[in-house]
Amino acid sequence: MALPLSQVSRYIKTPLVSFDGKETYTKWAEQGVFITRPPENKITKYQVSQAEAGRPDLVALSVYSDSKFDWVIIAFNNTKSIFGWPQPLEVIEYPEISLVLGDLL
Repeated sequence: MALPLSQVSRYIKTPLVSFDGKETYTKWAEQGVFITRPPENKITKYQVSQAEAGRPDLVALSVYSDSKFDWVIIAFNNTKSIFGWPQPLEVIEYPEISLVLGDLL
């Protein structure tokens, strides 16, 4: 049996599949917010503090009040390598959480 998912999991909307007699989740279907850039009024710019440098989880905690959304920060900024990212005082962008969670809200 597949593990139960929290309501903020990026896999919550992916269907279960059976593989080798075990249930698992299929590949995550990328949300529209990562395929087509949302309107500018749905995107916020954020300057990374010294304390948050290299810690996308801390940035997510600051902007979404939940460190589990670090993957949104990383994916939306098209980060190729998260080692040492983001830099202190770097300006990043993040979408409204409603665009990420969609029907889950």
